[in-house]
Amino acid sequence: MKLWYVTSITALSIISSLVWGKSSSNQAQEPAQKEILRPVVQVETGNSVGSGFFINMDGTVVTAEHVVTNSSNLRVKLFNGQYSKATILAVNKERDLAILKTELLNTPFISLGDEKQIKAGDKVSLLGSPVGLNHSVIQASVAAPKREVEKQSLIQLDGNVNQGLSGGPVTNSKNEVIGIVTMKAEKAQGIGFAIPVSELSKFLLTSNQSFSSSKDGNKTQFQTRNSNLLPSSTLTSSRLPVVILGSSFLLLLSAFFVWRAVKVQRMKRVPSNVTKLPIKKETYEDIEIELKKEVKR
Repeated sequence: MKLWYVTSITALSIISSLVWGKSSSNQAQEPAQKEILRPVVQVETGNSVGSGFFINMDGTVVTAEHVVTNSSNLRVKLFNGQYSKATILAVNKERDLAILKTELLNTPFISLGDEKQIKAGDKVSLLGSPVGLNHSVIQASVAAPKREVEKQSLIQLDGNVNQGLSGGPVTNSKNEVIGIVTMKAEKAQGIGFAIPVSELSKFLLTSNQSFSSSKDGNKTQFQTRNSNLLPSSTLTSSRLPVVILGSSFLLLLSAFFVWRAVKVQRMKRVPSNVTKLPIKKETYEDIEIELKKEVKR
């Protein structure tokens, strides 16, 4: 029984590790390879290329104002390679921010974080199209959370900040936007600057009063970290049934093995009030002699 029990438990452990190991590996790779970049777009004008990102499910894009200045034939390139026309809804030249509206609906988006939580040395990711290489992920770090540049308070970045990243999101370890790339230092290697996400939040709130996102006049609702909408990194509903079924199967299998082991143990168990003693051979002989004596009498 011990061998059968050990074999069963070993088999269960192998099955569990294969199922959950593969699931965990896929879940770890999916956000890194796909989910993080799906909300990012390449902003293309007639003269330049920049970066941007969706902030809600209505196809609203945020980018840098200088990317779309004097633009013609404005469009965005999605992660899957498709294109969508875009129009400018609002701009803020002072903060170098612009809001675009595409023809898309149910778009993936990135939640807005809080730049006040970052500190010097924190690792961040720059998402966008450096030198036109669309949907790239650049690893960088925060050199200074606050740096006065041209009378603006910006986030100083240490990394490969190249042309084409302007308007792209700067994300933290939670895949939340904490800044928007705006410029790089011309006389220094790898130094760039980002607009704090709090400035973007202010701009969105003020702009939300001046335009609508649909023909019926409904105003655009922008996604922030406190919204009840699901972030793009949440487990997709298509994978949820598979996980539930796998969990239920493993649970039932474990319960069966435990029940079987307990049943076998009970069948072999000796009651505590019974003592098993061997019957000696001579005992039978003694009984036979006694019986013969009774017959002779």
